[in-house]
Amino acid sequence: MNLASLGRKYGVYKVDHKEFLLIDEALDYAKNDRSKVKFSMFGLDTLDISHDPFPGLSISDLYRIRAQEIRDSYDYVVLSLSGGPDSMNILNAFVDNNIVLDEIVNHNSLDSTGIIQGANNNTDYVYNIKPRLQELEKRPGWRTKFTQIDEVKSVHTYISTAYDLGNEQMLQEQGGPNGSTSVRGQGAQYIDHIWKMIRDGKKVGYITGVDKPWCRVINNRRCLIIPDSNRSRFVEFLIDNQVQPYWEWFYSSDFRIVCKQAYLLHTFVSTHKDPLLYERFTLPRYRRAQNWPSADGRSNLRYAPFHQVIYPGYIANVITPKDYNTLLRPRDNWWLSNAEGKLKRLYVQAIVKWANQTKTGDPNDTWTSPGSRIDIMQLKT
Repeated sequence: MNLASLGRKYGVYKVDHKEFLLIDEALDYAKNDRSKVKFSMFGLDTLDISHDPFPGLSISDLYRIRAQEIRDSYDYVVLSLSGGPDSMNILNAFVDNNIVLDEIVNHNSLDSTGIIQGANNNTDYVYNIKPRLQELEKRPGWRTKFTQIDEVKSVHTYISTAYDLGNEQMLQEQGGPNGSTSVRGQGAQYIDHIWKMIRDGKKVGYITGVDKPWCRVINNRRCLIIPDSNRSRFVEFLIDNQVQPYWEWFYSSDFRIVCKQAYLLHTFVSTHKDPLLYERFTLPRYRRAQNWPSADGRSNLRYAPFHQVIYPGYIANVITPKDYNTLLRPRDNWWLSNAEGKLKRLYVQAIVKWANQTKTGDPNDTWTSPGSRIDIMQLKT
């Protein structure tokens, strides 16, 4: 396994000017001072979006190019489709350009619970995914396999594994109990036929799309933020299991897409001042699914225009809000009520301990999840 290529693909950790592939190595070097550890995807301090970085290519062109590059890199390509705007845009990038997807995977708990309203993944599945797949199935030659994963079972399996191994660190990640089974690369191990292909050495590309651009105004300067919360301990997982890298971040690992998205969003907020397009920076019941300040930095671009700018043709039948607390979310944690008491206690204890241990004191980290180290690139605008 080429460790250097993993750093280029999934980012590195920096302490001063020294780079580390693994977070624990960086923390050891920093003498466990987390405030000294920063995550870096592209190794840049400044990103110039004062002009179109790719004037000859539209953002849709870049999505098409990215989809084709992934297709050309693997024998078997899988899209983890949540039904939200990020993953639905990836689906469109493939199917609208006649680029083959071998399989689509969706995690929901509809069969286990029968609940639709209030259960984000179920709602997205019923109102966003099913209608789109029914439309695609009418296309001549459509052969993409669809796999539905019961996330209640996968979450219980995941927590049981952590319990049996005595490894609560497995549970200490952003996104609630289903994060590692639905949106992270580690989730492939809970899809038996896909994991077997990976273990057997087949070139599998497993795509997720939760990595949209974030921007913050820090010290009166506009900055692009890329956190390591998606990466988590995936590189360690690859090394432990001795498998080739298969996880593809569709957006944030592609410098061209990151630059273009940032340019488009900057241009939009610079030229569109209608207050109805923005919301105040307050602590709402529901967290924002993105963060892009208005031109004056006093408010945030709303959900719909944000996604319409970076995802041309974006249409959603339903938008499901996400609770602000991503560690102990009532929206997701109802399924834990059916878990064994020892598993429930392990999960709650693990994430509370993690939240308390990983507070960095870094003012740049106060807005994001505990423990997320962040790559901050000042934007030249």
